[in-house]
Amino acid sequence: MSQDSQKSIMVRAFRHYTEITSRVLAATVGTIALLGTPAYFLDKWLGTSPWIFGGALILSLPISQFMVVRIMQRYTKNNPQE
Repeated sequence: MSQDSQKSIMVRAFRHYTEITSRVLAATVGTIALLGTPAYFLDKWLGTSPWIFGGALILSLPISQFMVVRIMQRYTKNNPQE
C-alpha cells in the first residue's frame, strides 16, 4: 500500500470518527440540556430541589441513548463500509 493511500484512509477514518463523535456528543448533551434546564428552574420555583432535576437527568439518559442508536443506524445506512 502506498503512502498516499494510507494517508487517504487515515483522513477518511478521522473524518468519520469526528462526525460520529460530534453527533453522539450533541445528542447526549442536547437531551440533558433540554430536559435539565427547565427541570432545574421548576425545582427552584416549587422548592423541590433536587427531585425534579434528578428525575429529568435520569430520564434523559435512556432518551439520549435511543437517539444515539438512531443516529448510528442512519449514519451506517448512508455511509456503508468502504
